[in-house]
Amino acid sequence: MTPARVRELLLSRSAEVTCEDEKIHLVLIALYDPIDRAHQEELIRLFESCRLRIRDRRLTLRLRDPPAILRELRIAA
Repeated sequence: MTPARVRELLLSRSAEVTCEDEKIHLVLIALYDPIDRAHQEELIRLFESCRLRIRDRRLTLRLRDPPAILRELRIAA
């Protein structure tokens, strides 16, 4: 996978951030295309295996299913 593809699937995506005492969670909206989504899941698995930390807090990445309205717009397009 190229760096540009990693950026497209994961790094350039908006994320919701929540903080706990010991963790920072980044939640990204999953892509619709099954192949893209599988690639996103694999990238997240790889990032998680690195056990990244930010200021003594563990960084976790998760995917969230896209909102229903976006699913409808995708079908209509």
